[in-house]
Amino acid sequence: ERRRKSFELAELYEDRLERPYEAIDTLENYVAAMDEDERGADNADVLRECAEAYEALARLYSRVGMWTKAVEAVTRQTEMVSDPATRRDLWWRAAEIQEKELRQPDEAVSIYEALLAALPQDADALAALDRLHAAHGRFEELEKIIQRRADLASGDERAALIRRRAKILEEKLVNPDGAAACLRSLGAEALSDDETAAALLRNLRSAGLGDEAHRVLQQRIDMLSSGASEPERLVTLHLQLANLRLDQLGDAVGARAAIDAAL
Repeated sequence: ERRRKSFELAELYEDRLERPYEAIDTLENYVAAMDEDERGADNADVLRECAEAYEALARLYSRVGMWTKAVEAVTRQTEMVSDPATRRDLWWRAAEIQEKELRQPDEAVSIYEALLAALPQDADALAALDRLHAAHGRFEELEKIIQRRADLASGDERAALIRRRAKILEEKLVNPDGAAACLRSLGAEALSDDETAAALLRNLRSAGLGDEAHRVLQQRIDMLSSGASEPERLVTLHLQLANLRLDQLGDAVGARAAIDAAL
């Protein structure tokens, strides 16, 4: 009864009297006495009431700019609720405060990761980690997050994520083998799109996979030869094939044949 009246007093301070600091003091005393409740600290009603008190505290702390305390209150609230959707929203709120109010991106990352441990397919959390890792140049972590996003995506979005991941593997992590494997997963699109095919070939050659690069180039030539006539592109591809055969495969005869085909 005494604890219930304390909660009512805090509401009076906040809603009627516009005295947030007195409301905060009252609620802090309320949650501090949780263990003294005769119903027991693990009682469902006690947990529900304390979660409500921490929700009010988080709101009050935010109102007066006590952001560190606000995060602590939200975090305590997550420990007292069982509904997954509610807990997810609380994690999200805590991460937003860490990032936007406290300027603590590392702490925000930790919270988003905790959220994903519980909800591995949460697209918003993955996108938030993508943004934070990209902003702070954490390319190893970023590449893994983009892969997870691509696994959940489809169509044009999936293709764009795969190409972006391949670019990071190539340019930031200097991993041409990984970049080539990434681009292979695009299937036929890796051959039909000029920019993607060029990236695949470049990474195959950098990874020392000359035989596969040769097959890709030959497939590209066959595709163009069977479609509308594009002589300039075919010449370029035949010359690339000649260069590959000579420099990487040591096939001077084959290189000469590719040059002849280009003429």
